[in-house]
Amino acid sequence: MGDLLHRADAGETSAVLLLVVLGTISLVMSGHLLAAAGSAEATAGTTIALVNVGLIVKSLLTEDEGRQILADAIKRAAEKGELLELPRERRDFTHNTMLRSAVRHGWKPTGSGKAKTEAEQEADKRTTFREQLRTAVDRLRDLIDLREANGTTDRLAWTEGEVSFAHIEDIAEDPRLISEPKPGRR
Repeated sequence: MGDLLHRADAGETSAVLLLVVLGTISLVMSGHLLAAAGSAEATAGTTIALVNVGLIVKSLLTEDEGRQILADAIKRAAEKGELLELPRERRDFTHNTMLRSAVRHGWKPTGSGKAKTEAEQEADKRTTFREQLRTAVDRLRDLIDLREANGTTDRLAWTEGEVSFAHIEDIAEDPRLISEPKPGRR
């Protein structure tokens, strides 16, 4: 396992891919990395990365500590010789929230008393905005999929969608107030 981690740390593509696949399977099947749950923030006592498992693993790859977590998960699975999925009631929500908190806030221990800089606060707000926007897109796709599964073909009344359209227009326009224009656009 040490060799795989060393090769992944060195940026060897095949080692990184193997670490991702085996580490993801090990973390997910063991119940240590779960889908995001809104109640997890209350458990963690802080905000966490409410993104999909794939983005958590991608973030783990960017830090030494994250790659070590993936390697440790593989090692534990190899020592047992099997991958067993834990029953839902025994899954380790604490480990999941710790991973998601570290991805969101970094790997430094909390409680140092150091206040976040204005730039860090803004970065957190941008991350929250992107996460919630991604969640909104996912909920819309869920609704569309449900309508297709139910065979619903009639369009919603304008009054049903009016508020959503107003929010979408704000979302489309307001970020332009703080962002550079899209390259190639004048």
